[in-house]
Amino acid sequence: MYNILLVDDERIIREGLAQKVPWSRYGMALCAQAADGEEGLGKIRSDDIHVVITDIMMPGIDGLELIRRARQIKPNVRFIV
Repeated sequence: MYNILLVDDERIIREGLAQKVPWSRYGMALCAQAADGEEGLGKIRSDDIHVVITDIMMPGIDGLELIRRARQIKPNVRFIV
């Protein structure tokens, strides 16, 4: 089972993906959500995350910077942008 983190500053997008995707059907578990890159980095540090689904355009730390920083913390995490 892959643990998924959703990172998007738009609440409706996060909630929509969380509710509409049948995560377990694909061998995944939605284990965390974050409203921005900073919060996402915190979840990557503290949780056992395998895949991050992120938006690019977010205030503060954008999706690309999130990827750069996260790879320094946990290089095996995969990303979907």
